[in-house]
Amino acid sequence: MKQSHAARCAAERQVRSQQDRVEDLEEQLGIEPTDCWTMDRHEYAEMLEYSQHRQFICAVEELKNLVVQRLFELSKANLASTGEVASYCAIRC
Repeated sequence: MKQSHAARCAAERQVRSQQDRVEDLEEQLGIEPTDCWTMDRHEYAEMLEYSQHRQFICAVEELKNLVVQRLFELSKANLASTGEVASYCAIRC
């Protein structure tokens, strides 16, 4: 029981410390408390759309890298321009 209370108190201290750091940074950057973004703000919607678009772009880039990697493997096996690609892919995939 005492351990859970001590752990909770430690977590509360860490949260407060992080909140203090955020407040200090906001003060240094001149960010007013009224400038906080909420879900109904235009900036929030723009950033959410950008974030989702960025995740899509990263997924496409990863897919492109995997395709290039597979093509490189096929070229190393001298199968890139032969009819053996289908059978090779059936075995590997």
